[in-house]
Amino acid sequence: MYTLFAREFMPRLPRIVQDDVRFQVSRRKRRTNATHENIERFTNDAVKHALKWSPYIEDKYSFVDERSSAPERQRFHSGARNSIELNHSVLMCDEALEHLANNLAEMFTRQIQMIEIEEGERAYLDALETAFYGIREDMKRLYIKAPQIKKKHETIQDAERELERAIRRCLDVNYLVRKFKFLRTQYIEYSQIALGRVGGGKGQRKYVSSRSYARWEKKQIEAEQFVNSMSVLSEESGQAFDLAEVVKRTTANPENRRIELVVRSRGDEERAIELGYEGLFVNWTLPSKYHRNSDKWNGCTPKEAHEVMMEKWKLARAWFKKPKIDIQWFGLRVAEPHKDGTPHAHMFLYVRPDQKQDLIDIIEGIATEEDKDELIIDGKLDITPRITIKACDPALGTATGYIIKYISKNINGAHMPEGDAKQTALSATAWARIHRIKQFSQSGSPSVAYGVNCAAPMQWIRHLMKS
Repeated sequence: MYTLFAREFMPRLPRIVQDDVRFQVSRRKRRTNATHENIERFTNDAVKHALKWSPYIEDKYSFVDERSSAPERQRFHSGARNSIELNHSVLMCDEALEHLANNLAEMFTRQIQMIEIEEGERAYLDALETAFYGIREDMKRLYIKAPQIKKKHETIQDAERELERAIRRCLDVNYLVRKFKFLRTQYIEYSQIALGRVGGGKGQRKYVSSRSYARWEKKQIEAEQFVNSMSVLSEESGQAFDLAEVVKRTTANPENRRIELVVRSRGDEERAIELGYEGLFVNWTLPSKYHRNSDKWNGCTPKEAHEVMMEKWKLARAWFKKPKIDIQWFGLRVAEPHKDGTPHAHMFLYVRPDQKQDLIDIIEGIATEEDKDELIIDGKLDITPRITIKACDPALGTATGYIIKYISKNINGAHMPEGDAKQTALSATAWARIHRIKQFSQSGSPSVAYGVNCAAPMQWIRHLMKS
């Protein structure tokens, strides 16, 4: 039985927070020498903690808001199925998500059918834009994102084809279900972060919460079982191969991925030596408000914090390209989590010696521009909590030798001296997959893959609209 205080306030908490409180209490009860008195005290403390941090979750995901001031939830209707709304119970149930996705696709189709195509060269494009932007706003209200489209196209036909493809994806029930399942993953992990389950302290787990890691690990096991049960058949020779053996030879194999990045990093270093470039090691983190373990935390997710970091890095690269500056550089960026899940960046850059200081000044200026006042300690500016840039010293070893550590610790932990290196690498990989953060990115180096746009025109969307 819960205490009077818990019975009064538990129903006011979001369902996912109630589940967390029950789990914490049940775990406390399993401890040795657990008395009725200390269980009651622990329960009250757990509920108070939940009440403090629940507003972050409710503000981020209004569909779980149980407060009296919560906005009314939109219901999605269908001519063939019952109406449904997005809430905790629906998001946590695959069958309910499919129901919601079907109703949503039907609503999008009705919206398209109501659009009229006027006369003129751009008439069909204008109709497509009206349809897509309306769908995108509806999806945004449900916390899922529509496909990204280019801002500029060479021809009107190119723009039409891209919008047709984007709309078709939004009408695909399976696509919508995948979007909602990713929302579920984000919702669960954000709730755990807000409740303080991620970090390096007592009762916390580094990088990702125990709940999210267990879900990710289960998916990995299921994927491995699927691969081990399948074969690949060559139509030309009729020869069959175990799919697991095929996968081992690709970069889906973590060891192959690690080796490829090491080889490419070594190639960068050799290229830099030939060009006479000098190496720089950059460690770049975000202001305090993006860190969950800070009193200034603004409630952002690791994905949102990473997007802020990438915008800053994008701005730096734009400065590098300015005609009067035109910095010649290339290198590797590694995204890595702090213990509380907040991303930071390690960069290994090569630059012309005469442009090195310009590059350093640009990066330091952008990194310290936001919330600069928190870097002033005892009246002096100290940028090291935010950004550190060190020159590569060949006397201390090669740049690749330094980079290998960061590659390995974020892929499979191979050849690392730490005893828990493999588990740490798995946690870092889980963090990147859960938040869909690209761990490694090379800039200024030749591409290793080429994209082919072979999508066919989809004029069928025109037929849905009124001509």
